[in-house]
Amino acid sequence: MTATHMHPYALRGLAVIVALAGATACTTYRTTTQSAITPQRDIAVRFSSPVAVHLACDSAGAADLACLADSRAALGVLELSGRFERMDGDSMLVRISALRDSLNGKVRYNPPRAAWLRAQSAVIVERHTSATRTVLLVVALTATVAAVVAGANGTSFGGDPGPKPSPSPKFF
Repeated sequence: MTATHMHPYALRGLAVIVALAGATACTTYRTTTQSAITPQRDIAVRFSSPVAVHLACDSAGAADLACLADSRAALGVLELSGRFERMDGDSMLVRISALRDSLNGKVRYNPPRAAWLRAQSAVIVERHTSATRTVLLVVALTATVAAVVAGANGTSFGGDPGPKPSPSPKFF
């Protein structure tokens, strides 16, 4: 009897699924205010009406000529996501990784582009990851994958031990 073996690509695929589930499944987003955002935290901002966002401007001062020369406006922005850097008065510096506008749909920036957002009517949510839930999920998924692999390879407990040896011939 021959045991069936899982294809190496199937094992890699299962490992990728475990890694992705562990990285994304235990993330929650909580609504917050500008003054309560934790620095270096991933955020998402949804505007109540389309706004213009000026990209690549690392200075809060509107009169900064170097900043204005490097600026580019994204018009009709409905929502954006990125990393919160810091507050300066009623403005916050965000490194924008993606935005959705009313004209072009979703736009991604790699590397992220800096933008100062003024206090506007917007909903801000902050990303939080639960380390405990992530560890438990990864352990559970790893155990499941190990059971599937063991079952596919025929090495699970209580499995078929293989063919029994034939009785030896008896001579008189």
